[in-house]
Amino acid sequence: MATIQAKFEEKHYPPFDFIKTLHWSGNHWDDILYFPKDYQIGHIKQGQGTFFQGDAILPITEGQFYRVHPGNLHSGKPDFETGWAADVIVLKSEYIAEICRFNPDLPAYTPMVTTNAEENAELNLNFRKVLDVLQDAEQDLILKESNLYYAIYNLITLGAQQHPDKSESITTHDAITRAQAFIEENFKTNFSLDELAKQVYLSKFHLLRVFKQHLGISPGMYQMQLRLNEARKLIFKDLSLTEVALELGFSDQAHFTNTFKKYANGASPRDLRKTAIFYNFTE
Repeated sequence: MATIQAKFEEKHYPPFDFIKTLHWSGNHWDDILYFPKDYQIGHIKQGQGTFFQGDAILPITEGQFYRVHPGNLHSGKPDFETGWAADVIVLKSEYIAEICRFNPDLPAYTPMVTTNAEENAELNLNFRKVLDVLQDAEQDLILKESNLYYAIYNLITLGAQQHPDKSESITTHDAITRAQAFIEENFKTNFSLDELAKQVYLSKFHLLRVFKQHLGISPGMYQMQLRLNEARKLIFKDLSLTEVALELGFSDQAHFTNTFKKYANGASPRDLRKTAIFYNFTE
């Protein structure tokens, strides 16, 4: 017979105060109803159990995901013999409203438990991307923010019908041009999305959406491409790799080398120096 047990862990990721992750496991759960004020998406890593809301009974098992909206009164119960273990991403509802333009006063929803294998695969891709970005200590701030917000957006809106605006205003086009100019003038420095957004008078979430919509890449990747293209020039000058790294705003040579290899299919700055092969840098 299985032993009654339960384990709960919570992690925070400063400076991103709008997101946290939970990990819970075991075969015992408090028999109470939960009324969350935040948005949650969870992945059942092993075991199985059941979600409840009103008369709805939703079985869930290993590999599946579930979504809980703010105000979603619900409860859950693992099977006693198998137990369950899950990773959960928790997002403050006000940030969901900004990122995805959701109504922050959402009505109660039945937790959506995935059953479609294709949807599970897409959710898993973006779920893991969010976790990977949060745990990557080497990414520069604006690139980390860009990657994180795009992954969250894809995670939350997966399956929703998107209706892009066909008539972007001249103001928006001007904002993108100003954003490009600011990045080009400051690509050797570390700046945040908030700083960039203030320069163009857009919210950072709206800026992210229209920037990628028009240019095909994030502001963070635009900055990284400028840095690495400049690196290709500096590598062939009479400078040490440490001097190149500091000139481009990297914290040290190791940070520069690791970043370079990540976007050059594993080739290092030294490899480039030896072979004089030029690489294209992409997301």
